[in-house]
Amino acid sequence: MKIDSIVKEEFWRSIGAVYWISFIIIGILIMNDYLPVPLSYTFPLALIPTVAHFLAMVWYRRKENLADPNPMSIFRHVLGSKGQGEEGRKRRRVVAGKAVDTALIVVILLIYLSASLAYSSARPSGSLPSSSSAYSWCESSSSTAASAASLSHDRLSSTS
Repeated sequence: MKIDSIVKEEFWRSIGAVYWISFIIIGILIMNDYLPVPLSYTFPLALIPTVAHFLAMVWYRRKENLADPNPMSIFRHVLGSKGQGEEGRKRRRVVAGKAVDTALIVVILLIYLSASLAYSSARPSGSLPSSSSAYSWCESSSSTAASAASLSHDRLSSTS
């Protein structure tokens, strides 16, 4: 029995990378109570995206007759950027620019969401600053400054 090279490459890629990344992500989701299942379910749940990735990649590489196992060449082929000459290079630049823009937007959104979650969980509910407390702070600081100025004026007048 001879195993197809595409199946063998995708199997090892799925086990070596996809399974462990899925394992970590699902473990984080379970530990933060986004998935209400026991932590021991992390191992079998990580198999779901791993098997899905394996089947999709084997199907696509066989359909398109892609012998090159390099993930970047597969990604370029998926995006259809295998153009000829100058036109192909321009298309690749546009696709790369859009991919970078999309990645930046996703990273900024994730940073915003994590910061807003951290801010909302760090502050007790109902403790919004009111304008009266800000006004009283300004009032107390100005009265402190006025008393300090009068104290220094009294010291100067008493020494002369």
